[in-house]
Amino acid sequence: MLTLLATLPFLHIGISYYASLQTVMVFLLLIYSMQSFAKLKLSTWIFSALIGAAMIAGLLASAETTTDDVLRRGRETLFFIIIAFATRSFAMRPPFSIGPNSYRPIAVLGVIFAVLAFIQYLSLGRGKYFGLPQNWFIANQDTLPSALSLFYSKLRPAGTYGEPSYFAFVLLSMFVMFVPLLRERFRRPFTDQTHRFGTIDVRYTVPSQAIWACTPIVVAGALTQSLAFYLALPALVYVGVIRNMSFIARTRTLLIAGLVGVAVINSPVVSTVTNRIANTETDTSTSARIFTPLLVTPQYLMAEPAGAPQSRLVEAIHPFSSRYGATPDEILNNGFFNMIFFYGFTGLFCTAWLVSALKDLTLTTYLLLCMMFNGAIFAADKAAAIMLTVGIYYSMQQWIENNRRARQIDDNTVQQTYGVAHG
Repeated sequence: MLTLLATLPFLHIGISYYASLQTVMVFLLLIYSMQSFAKLKLSTWIFSALIGAAMIAGLLASAETTTDDVLRRGRETLFFIIIAFATRSFAMRPPFSIGPNSYRPIAVLGVIFAVLAFIQYLSLGRGKYFGLPQNWFIANQDTLPSALSLFYSKLRPAGTYGEPSYFAFVLLSMFVMFVPLLRERFRRPFTDQTHRFGTIDVRYTVPSQAIWACTPIVVAGALTQSLAFYLALPALVYVGVIRNMSFIARTRTLLIAGLVGVAVINSPVVSTVTNRIANTETDTSTSARIFTPLLVTPQYLMAEPAGAPQSRLVEAIHPFSSRYGATPDEILNNGFFNMIFFYGFTGLFCTAWLVSALKDLTLTTYLLLCMMFNGAIFAADKAAAIMLTVGIYYSMQQWIENNRRARQIDDNTVQQTYGVAHG
């Protein structure tokens, strides 16, 4: 796990798309997941193969298909199958050995990212680039700041990545790794395990430091000024943590969160984003990423039920996006809708099949929210981050469940020894 976490900040570094650390990380995670491949149901292999075949077969419906279209479709099909198999494998057999202090490497990485984001926030505000050498990147070359953009544009921190939205996506993924710890710490307490030494509350098998360790991750995410991060984080906190609290604790937490939210929205960093949202003339990212694709999708599916290849995608979307005053490039920034635009109805089956593998509401929410961030979800960098997140999440959860059982067994032993009945 330490090797994978150390690789995470450098996913966009390499010589080429395949000769890069993102490919190395996918390969390492595949090794972890292959231990359970043989235990996967036959239906998993069949449905994954059928959906993969449908993704490639969609090219047959297009009269104009280039070699690049075939290569891209094949690559994305491969990563779809890898994600589907790995997530199911991790659900059956969590890949990592977790202990009480396993959260610390994630926390250290979060602190490094927070410090880096703060330095970049200050340096970019002064028109200076601070980060890895730009010629090291193999992705997002068009989003790296140029001399002109540093001087004239208000740029956002991107960490060690080529794009701020991807940095925010990685930070959200790291937060999800903490969710099992947060949920265990704040969930409803046990009240039926009383002995003469007092009530054993197994929530406190989770170190209190783990609760604060995720704070730098949230701070770094706020500094990215990513709208997708601002929307995704509260959703995950509610689904993964607050929903499992008692009614009184949940009500109190929501009230406090509301007050904190008002203060945060009025902070200098976040107000920049809210002002962009309010002023649609200067920034159309909100409507272009969410609302316009939502309106375009039904009409597009009727005209292109099998989707459109990359070479013809702009041409296929233009008649529908132009009705809402948007260009195709403006609405191709949401992974969920991109999947539908590329694969048609097959894209909906892809999403449903990936979600069905998780069987966990927090991870399901996470996967759907991942698609809000810029870039295709069936790519090496996204696949690596998603697989690592799912693997650590399930491993953390298994450690908590094993620890809980051990504490319950210890409690029963004490009761049997001293003859004390349950409360």
